[in-house]
Amino acid sequence: MKAVFIASMVPVQGPTIISLNPDDYLSNKEKEEVALISMPVGGKEGEFCSVSLNNYHACSILTVLPPIDEELDTRDTPTSIGFLLDPYENPIPYKNLIEDFIEKCKTHGIFTLDFLKKAHPELFKLQNSTSIKIPFGESSSFNISITGR
Repeated sequence: MKAVFIASMVPVQGPTIISLNPDDYLSNKEKEEVALISMPVGGKEGEFCSVSLNNYHACSILTVLPPIDEELDTRDTPTSIGFLLDPYENPIPYKNLIEDFIEKCKTHGIFTLDFLKKAHPELFKLQNSTSIKIPFGESSSFNISITGR
């Protein structure tokens, strides 16, 4: 794994990488490219996207969050959570991980952009581990694991 990202359909701007860890991994041009491919036109919630680009492989799942900025747009916000992988790394374990992460966030009622931004650096810890604890609230957390990579 090279990086973790969150892309959203930002009102007025369009598809935009709103969080990247490490934050300097991509150039601005590459950020635009990844944002566009991870938010396919006509994509539906839960769809998996896996595309090879330059020196990495982008894999992400399209989901929907509450509106980012209700003053500009009151509709739910299409958002993509994904990983940038080595070119020949198997994306399926990451797909399964993202699905599990989204499900656990929804189950705990914490599936918001603010929480995703807080949890995002934790996901990058999977670079050196197969299991991590995602903290939320005062003293709550859940575990997610990646297998088969």
